[in-house]
Amino acid sequence: MSPNTGSVRSVSELPVTPWRNGLGMTRPIYSASDNEQPDWRISIATVTDGAAFSSFAGYNRAFTPLSSETLILLQDGIQLAADASGTVRFDGAAHVVARVLGAPALAVNVMTRAGHRVQLHWRTVTGDYSNHDPDTRAVILADGSVTAFAAKMFSAPAVIRPGTRVRCTRARLLEIRIS
Repeated sequence: MSPNTGSVRSVSELPVTPWRNGLGMTRPIYSASDNEQPDWRISIATVTDGAAFSSFAGYNRAFTPLSSETLILLQDGIQLAADASGTVRFDGAAHVVARVLGAPALAVNVMTRAGHRVQLHWRTVTGDYSNHDPDTRAVILADGSVTAFAAKMFSAPAVIRPGTRVRCTRARLLEIRIS
């Protein structure tokens, strides 16, 4: 996304790509690389019941549901615990399977090579919002709506480029920092 266009995009507008193993779909948002393999990548996955995650040896994963559907991750049959932000962290090479009760769920998937620190922070905002933290790589609108440049309104789920000023209508935002 260039700085002045596409500063807010509906998730439905993002291109869909199959998971490496073909058992799910993802919508890439941002990535950074210094070679052929990305140093880090942020995407939004559509997860269905029983979907086994693709293996990404050499990466750490932080997986955060965006919606209220029940989404549980199992590694070798044991439920992985979520932290205070609702994020489940696991080794990218681990054999992980999703249990989804209800409709397919959307979740943010952050993959990083060793040495990176990932922080996910939920914020509920009514009124003006802008994030200029240089380590914030993406802001996800999980609930509510925002009005952006040229008075265009976006409803959740959507992706907000850091630094973009929006007006929020009781918006639930997920700020993703990678350092």
